[in-house]
Amino acid sequence: IDLINWSYYHSELLIIFRIQMNQPHLKNYTDIEISAYIDQVFSRYDYNHNNSLGPLELANFFNEMFAMMGYPTRV
Repeated sequence: IDLINWSYYHSELLIIFRIQMNQPHLKNYTDIEISAYIDQVFSRYDYNHNNSLGPLELANFFNEMFAMMGYPTRV
């Protein structure tokens, strides 16, 4: 994910997580909560601080996002 287009990717990630979290047995997160999680986790997995995530960083990002939100999916 390239930060040059971070606002685009951020909105796309928000949609992905909103859809994934739309399960009756999971907490109903607000867009603000999901957005804050995305920012927090992205910064943690951008290991080299180049404002992008490589394949391994991206997998770790998704795994932590799903875990934080109580969703059992892992990549």
